Amino acid sequence: MLSRVSEVPANVHILGTKALKNLVSGHSSGFVQSPVKEKPMKIAAITDDGTTISQHFGRAPYYAVLTVENGQIVKRELRDKLGHQHFAGQEAEHAPGQRHGYDPASQDRHARMAASIADCQVLLCRGMGWGAYESMQQYGIRPIVTDIVEIEEAVQAYLAGTIVGRRELLH
Repeated sequence: MLSRVSEVPANVHILGTKALKNLVSGHSSGFVQSPVKEKPMKIAAITDDGTTISQHFGRAPYYAVLTVENGQIVKRELRDKLGHQHFAGQEAEHAPGQRHGYDPASQDRHARMAASIADCQVLLCRGMGWGAYESMQQYGIRPIVTDIVEIEEAVQAYLAGTIVGRRELLH
């Protein structure tokens, strides 16, 4: 059962039909509606050339970093990436039964590779080791292994929610 309200608290505003129609149609009289803005997002992709996604995380010399705001790419940058060439001669012995990429030296390398994209939420690649994959997750970066070659196409697929993660490409 509804009851009639005789007093309206001071912090409540009652709109007449015209004011309500104006508010709904975007014309406000005294009310200001701020547009809802998404928080900017950064998506990194491993690359050899700034245009395509490399097949191997460890060997790629660069990260292409794309900043996305409100579903649109607003900035592109190319960042140096540490890789196998920087760690030559630093291969560590694996303990019996230990997979590649899980030893302390590999974990240190992964941390150093992740440092230059610490401000990114997503990492696109076309292949990487399980150790690197899990390390990126631990650093708060979501790795996505894809078969899409072009960076722009992969970013658009990610934004549209249609990108397919290809975990079978992990080694």
